[in-house]
Amino acid sequence: MLLRLLGLRRWALLASVAFFALSFATVPSVNRVSGRTTVVALAPLLGAMSIHITWKRTGRPLLLMLSLGLVLLSLLAKETALACPILFGALTWITASEGGLELKTPLRDAAIYLVPVAVYVVWRLLAVGTQMGYDGSLTAGIGSIRNLATHGAIAFAPWMSGLSARMALLALLATAWLSRAEDRMSIAGFLMMLVMLLPVSNLPPRSNYTYAALPGAAILFGSLARCCSRGSLAAIPVVLLLGSFLAARDEAGRMVDASEYTERIIDRLIELDLETRGAGPVFVSGIEYEKAGYGTLWPNAFREALATRGHDPRHTIVDAELFWEELLAARELDESTVGHFSELKGNEWHTLAFRPSDRSWGASEGVVCLPIEDGFFTATDSLWKANSCMLVTGRACSLAIHDPLSDGISILSAAETGGDTLWFDLEGSRAWLLSRPPFPVVVLGECADQSRLVFSSRRLWLPVVLELMRVKSSELEEAT
Repeated sequence: MLLRLLGLRRWALLASVAFFALSFATVPSVNRVSGRTTVVALAPLLGAMSIHITWKRTGRPLLLMLSLGLVLLSLLAKETALACPILFGALTWITASEGGLELKTPLRDAAIYLVPVAVYVVWRLLAVGTQMGYDGSLTAGIGSIRNLATHGAIAFAPWMSGLSARMALLALLATAWLSRAEDRMSIAGFLMMLVMLLPVSNLPPRSNYTYAALPGAAILFGSLARCCSRGSLAAIPVVLLLGSFLAARDEAGRMVDASEYTERIIDRLIELDLETRGAGPVFVSGIEYEKAGYGTLWPNAFREALATRGHDPRHTIVDAELFWEELLAARELDESTVGHFSELKGNEWHTLAFRPSDRSWGASEGVVCLPIEDGFFTATDSLWKANSCMLVTGRACSLAIHDPLSDGISILSAAETGGDTLWFDLEGSRAWLLSRPPFPVVVLGECADQSRLVFSSRRLWLPVVLELMRVKSSELEEAT
């Protein structure tokens, strides 16, 4: 309806609607719950734009009131339309050039639509105060322009996907200029994209944010299709639509795969929580977060994921990389806390228990020197309880340990280096902690004839790291 009111007909109208429906940005916005708020907010806003144009042609006050109410409804769904007064003023400017219409002042119409925006702002202040959902919500700068251009490139994916922000912005401006006509249709589309993206211009670009710009992008595409409706130029919009459809189809396939993978992971986590004995924390690994994140399963958001199935976990489930933070907190409450490490593999998992108290926390400092012979050594019980070690007169060396959880080889690299001395954080290695002494450790790399390992209950690497941080901080202060 809006496209017809703006003057698009036949082929241009069909091309514009097809572009809006088949765009890459449509897929995540429609399929993800987090993106549907933009879809919900756009519906009344597009209706308000259509009614606004009809009001300008008929002059009926009731239509204006209805349009203002729809704008407020859109804002209550999501703040996508915060800058919409500019858009409605632009619509007045565009429709004023048509024959038979009295020229209205765009600024006055824009001011009218400040009323629902003001009502929403007052309501929001009374409801939640001045608290912002994002720290950068009130910031602006050159990064905002880059984000706007990036959103424009996403809207026209895959054709602009490989362009830099500057090139994408130039391409959008060139498209709007080359497809211009007396009715200013292309200018309207470009301006609508800009206005709808202003509320999210200071946030990291995401495809579901780009959905707000799709109506403007569709108008711009329809204007381009109208200019290319004759002769061989008609193939250009067809090719562009085909590319958009293929990109959307690929995106839908990725989302289906990610959703199926995420559902399997959630099933495994529920089974793991139910079958793990004791009340200690569970540390999971083996999750492909590049795929699971696309299915909205984020690191350490396991409780929220299990809640989607109505399951309240008995254990605290966190990512294995953060096991010490959780273990330290749990041990303060219970000295006998047992942590459970679990490696997820397909439809199965392997779990090993770790009791921090077995490593004699709080024991008096002890230092053990061990010469390296034939490139390996055997970690005894006393060495296993060490928190760190340093390799004296070693060069670019690392330690290879069998990981009993994944049944693979874990490479422990030096935490920091100080000349010919390498420092290793043993207590930070899952493979080291889960191994049961005695177990072999292979020293990889070049070692001098007199190389030796010094094991200690102290964190030998910590002073070195603190010194490096102090040096870097001084360098930054001098640079600024």
